[in-house]
Amino acid sequence: MLADRYQMAVLLAIYEERMDKDEQAIARVLALEGARPKKELFPADASIEQKRQIRDAIANMVDTTILVEQADGTLGHRYGLLRRAIQQQAEELGL
Repeated sequence: MLADRYQMAVLLAIYEERMDKDEQAIARVLALEGARPKKELFPADASIEQKRQIRDAIANMVDTTILVEQADGTLGHRYGLLRRAIQQQAEELGL
């Protein structure tokens, strides 16, 4: 699927056009670095407003089943194809 430019475009459209910048950042971290405890996604120097935005982004992605949250608070991608599309894009763009 990832070799098919049309299928890849659909996955990237979800990532680039349907997700806001906070959601993209979280999805990218989890795709490139693997599953993480939720608390690690909140930068220590983030303002209260930034923390609220991150909280809301995480909640939205869990609600829409993009991410899955384990009982211990660890978050990861539910869909391997989306994770792989993000990884492939990062490789192509040198991110």
